[in-house]
This record gives sequence, C-alpha cells and structure tokens, in this order.
Amino acid sequence: MDLELVLRRAVELGASDIHLKVERPPIVRRDGSLGELEGEPQLTERDLELALEQVCSETPKRLQTFLETGELDSAYAPEGLPRFRVNGPLANLPAFAAAQASAGVQPLALAGL
Repeated sequence: MDLELVLRRAVELGASDIHLKVERPPIVRRDGSLGELEGEPQLTERDLELALEQVCSETPKRLQTFLETGELDSAYAPEGLPRFRVNGPLANLPAFAAAQASAGVQPLALAGL
C-alpha cells in the first residue's frame, strides 16, 4: 500500500475519515457514510506495519514508545498533503485508522484491532 497515495485520494474525495485494517481495503467516510476506497486491495499486516514505520520515521522514539506502551499520539505531515493527527492503541494486530478533518488539519489515528 502506498500510504501517501491513499491519503491523497481520500483528501481529494473530501473524506473526513480513513480507516485502515488488516484484510480490508482502505475505508473512507464521506458525507457520513463509510465505503471502500475504490481500486485499493485488501491490506496486509505488513502494509500496516510499513505505514506505522512511515508515520514514525521522522521521530523513531514515537515508534519505540508505541511498541512499548501500545499508545501513539503524534502528527504526520507528508509533503503536499495536510498535516494528519495520529493516535491510537495497539492490540493483537496493528491496524490503522486515519480520521477526520478539522480546522485544516487532517487527523490520522492508529488503532489496534
């Protein structure tokens, strides 16, 4: 999965939320309704691990803290896209949920499922 492409497509579609989960394609919320992001394959656990590493790449301590505590509250600002807020718990499998736009900042949430 190309995380930045998924985020870009969601922003272009006006999605307020993006949910990434193992064995599901990315899910977007538009106008209050959830639906699969067309043309995207089901995500693997490795896809989500790579996305987590990408989000935490500028501050490796964030990834270490997430792995130690199971919690992450951070931000991700890929070039050419809005800033995303990242947060969420870790459970048995990593999963990713990118979330709602507010005041020009796109929140991005990590959630373990």
